[in-house]
Amino acid sequence: METYVAEYANRSAQAVRDVIHKLTAELDYRHETIDQIQGKLTNETKIGGRGYYVSYPVFVELYRNMERIMERSGEYIFLMLCTVVDSKGNPMREGPKLDELSARLEKAVIQSVRHSDTVTRYGKGQFLVLLFNTARENCKIIEDRFDSNFLVGRQRTGVEYAVNSVILSKFDFTHKY
Repeated sequence: METYVAEYANRSAQAVRDVIHKLTAELDYRHETIDQIQGKLTNETKIGGRGYYVSYPVFVELYRNMERIMERSGEYIFLMLCTVVDSKGNPMREGPKLDELSARLEKAVIQSVRHSDTVTRYGKGQFLVLLFNTARENCKIIEDRFDSNFLVGRQRTGVEYAVNSVILSKFDFTHKY
């Protein structure tokens, strides 16, 4: 598996999705009832109140599915980008300090969101969060929870947040802090 991951690590997201689709097309499941299949689909590893962490390709597919659902449901879903920044507010791009802060931010985000929200790592020092069925004004409350679980003592680094509605054309809620 590690060889496979290393081989595709530098490919585009579309190339990775193409490989995943090819692999899944080759899977052959035995005949089962809908109850048996649904039992396998149900998340049995529910962690009390914590967010759902997925790989980026899975996140992309979830996002696209939510876009389709939102066209008819009218529920609010927001995409939040969390970026580790230095003491001057500039995004941190590399280094051991960024690695340590990224690990801490990942833990803070997963612990701070609701069980229904989805989290993924986008890049070094960046995380994406899908916030389901929430109001725009609640996004600031969520950011405050992230900060309270991330910031330690007189920490000079921080997190910059950007939030958009999943359906921008309908709601146009672009906001940066």
